[in-house]
Parts: sequence; C-alpha cells; structure tokens
Amino acid sequence: IVRRAIASYRTPRLFRQLHERVSIRDIYQYLSGILPRRQLVKRLGALPQDQGDEALRALDAVAQYIKRMPAAKLEEYGIRHIKDFLSFRRDLKLAYFTHQQMSYVRVLRESENIKLSRDNGCLYEFRQRSEMESTEQKIRAHVVLKADVRGSTEITHQLMAQRLNPATHFSHNFFGPITKLLARFGAQKVFVEGDALILTLLEYGGVGSQSMTVANACGLARKILSVMESQNNHTHNLPKLELGLGIAFRDDAPAYLYDDQHRIMISPAINQADRLSSCSAELRRNTAWKRNRHHRVEMMYSDEVGTQEKNLLRYNVNGIDLDPMAFVKLSSELALRVVRLPSRSGASHQYHVGRFVDRQGASHWLVVRQAPIKTLQGDKVVAQVGPDKYFYEVITDTDLIGRVKAKLNSRQVTANRNVGAEG
Repeated sequence: IVRRAIASYRTPRLFRQLHERVSIRDIYQYLSGILPRRQLVKRLGALPQDQGDEALRALDAVAQYIKRMPAAKLEEYGIRHIKDFLSFRRDLKLAYFTHQQMSYVRVLRESENIKLSRDNGCLYEFRQRSEMESTEQKIRAHVVLKADVRGSTEITHQLMAQRLNPATHFSHNFFGPITKLLARFGAQKVFVEGDALILTLLEYGGVGSQSMTVANACGLARKILSVMESQNNHTHNLPKLELGLGIAFRDDAPAYLYDDQHRIMISPAINQADRLSSCSAELRRNTAWKRNRHHRVEMMYSDEVGTQEKNLLRYNVNGIDLDPMAFVKLSSELALRVVRLPSRSGASHQYHVGRFVDRQGASHWLVVRQAPIKTLQGDKVVAQVGPDKYFYEVITDTDLIGRVKAKLNSRQVTANRNVGAEG
C-alpha cells in the first residue's frame, strides 16, 4: 500500500517531466509494480526511439528510488497518505452535503416569483444598504377577523324587485363605511363577498401600536357591528342584516399565493375565525336556554339522551367570539382588570376590562366575558364540562359595558378611600 501511495505522489511530476508522452496510467502502474518492465517497453515502442529510451530511463530511475527508499522515508510517506486519505473522505462528505443543500436553493429572476417568495418569508436577499427600505419589517404574527353576514340575500332580492342596485346599497351603507375604518385599526382586506368579510391585522417585528393587533381587532369588530346597526336603522321595509364575528390569532406569519396580481392569504386562522363566526341552527331555532339578553355568544355541548357523543354548539348572533389564543395575546397587550357581576340566577359572570389606543390616538374600552362551556340537555343547561373549558366574548351591549365600568370605578374609589384612611 505504501509503495502504491508513493507511486501516486510521484506520477504527476513524472508525467509532466515526460511532456505527457507516456500515459499517466502506465506511469503509475509501473512505479507501483503492477505493470512489468517488458510490457512497458512494448508500449513505449510507439514513441520515437530517443523519446522512448529517455522515458524508460526516467521511469527506471524513479522505480529504483522507490525500491531503495529508507524505512523512515517510507513511514513519512505512509503518514502523509493516511492524512490525505482522511482529508479526502471529509471533503467528499462535505461536498455531498453541500450539493444536497444547494439543491434546495433556487435563484429567482422573475419579479413575480421574487414577490411571492418575499411575502411567504422564504426569500434570502443580499442587497446593499442603500437598496434596503427602512420601512421593511418582517411579519411575526397576525390576526384574522371574520364577519359572517346573514340576510344579504333577502335584501338583494327585494332591492332588485324594486329595481334598485344592491351593489350601490351595500357599498354606501355597509362595505364603504367599514373600508373607512380599516386604516384606523391597521386592518387589511383579505376576502369580501355578500355573505362574508375577512380582514387581517399584521404584527411586525417592531414595537409600538402595531403590536396591539388583537386589541385593534376587537375595537374594529365593535365598529363593524355599529355599522350594521346603523344600516338596519336607516333602511325601511328591508330585512335586517345580522352578523357573527370571530377573531383568531396566530403567532406566525401567514403564507401567500398569487392569482395573477391578486394576493391570496393562506392561514389556519381563517378557518378558525370562520368557525367562531358561525351559529348553530339548533341553538338558533330554540333559544329557551338563553337567560341573558346582553350576551350574544354562547358555547355548549349538546348531550343527547341515549348517546355518549357530545357535539360542540356555538351561538353567535351579532356577537364577537374571541379565540383563546387571541385572548392570551390580548392579555399581554393590555392591563386587564377582572370584574364580577351577579346574574338573576345567582351565579356571577366574569369580565376582563381594559383600554387601548387605536392608530389615530383615540382611546377605547374593551370588555371581554370569560364563560365556561356548559352542557345542554334539551332546553336546560345541566352541567359544566370543566373549569378549564372557557370561551371568550367581546361585549358589545352598551348597558352591560356601563355596568362593568361602574363596578370597576366603584372598586377603585373604595380602594382610594381605604388608602386615604390608612394615611
């Protein structure tokens, strides 16, 4: 092995010395003892005699040098060969790994592909500092607000029967006023149809008011309900619009697709907000279980007699259902105070109260009801599922909000009096 290693080291030098007239394979095999001298002479016969004799003398000289090499020199070559072999193995593995990783990299040249990759957060850009935009920020979380619009089909049919334009009606009385609210709360449109409105609020890597995405989404949802109520009050002889709103939060960036120039957002929060905004037909048909007219969102398990399966039912009529993840995020955005109010049945309801400032600097109160999911048998609420099963409703009833604020103010006044008395 050592002799072959030495031959491999001396072959390139000898190949150049012979001006590449002898093949590198023949040189290596002769120096390593694989090719007999008799066969080498035959192969050199194809060269002119003077060149063949010169090549044979040079090959014999190196071959004899290798045979008579001292043991210390042989050991030196052996160690060198081992080091080179291990380095080659290392570099070969790294080369395979690099080739594998490079197969995942694609250099983009078309502007549409660059924009799509940038929006999805999978574009690595190497630009000069002068080319960087100071306003560029990476999306780190997002909120989806879904409004389930009910009753638009009946209104459209009646307007068309009266030879009126439904598009103009909804633009002036519903979608137009909502569009004017988006900048105030930092929202963007994702999807708009006659029976659905999906908005999103993006949270970027910076700090400031942009981080209060859930609070702004709650404030925007309340304003959307106000727009609907105003629309219902100012339209005569037309069915009333009804909404169910859901707010879902995700602590990562959404994905995007493109249909021509139209950007399409992909996010699990859209499906979650869709579920939150829905209303169960079973609870909608029979509201005998409903005891509090101020609450517009309820969640219950339907426990049918004779069956072991429990279906989750949601009631959302002109209410705002807040996802548990969104409530956790809201708790990090605002300093929420807990207020308990008694009900007619003797049980108490728990509310979380806080204030936030929108993008235009206006202050808003937020009241969120935390209620356990209960079990419904027939028309009666018979049992709670468990203390860890809660849903969250953003309160929109002005009377209830006033009661909660009054209770909070009375507690603060009492606390101040106690502090003054101790002083």
